[in-house]
Amino acid sequence: VGSRMEVPVLDLWHEMQRDRSWRGLLRDGLHPNDKGAELMFNLIKRAITANFPELVPSAFEDPKPFGKLQPDFPDHKSIQPDDPERWFRLHAMALALGKPVPRTERDVIREMGR
Repeated sequence: VGSRMEVPVLDLWHEMQRDRSWRGLLRDGLHPNDKGAELMFNLIKRAITANFPELVPSAFEDPKPFGKLQPDFPDHKSIQPDDPERWFRLHAMALALGKPVPRTERDVIREMGR
């Protein structure tokens, strides 16, 4: 169907079966365990990168995030517990202004002060 519709397809089942111990990737014979989920994540990420490079998420640590899909929410590591709402507002404001998404307090002062 994918080739007929000219849509990339990722056959996770066959990709997982390439591993001789593929049953060890499943928690209950159907649902992935941690190792299976990690394999699926890496396969999906590789397929997105190969077929839709414009959709590759920008890693929070990426020094050149422009042109990549920006995260919808602030990095959980950057949210200050004393005022979490502030980080959501700053994140939304940065996206709206086309500025780099703040990751630290220093980023906020440097980028939002411009």
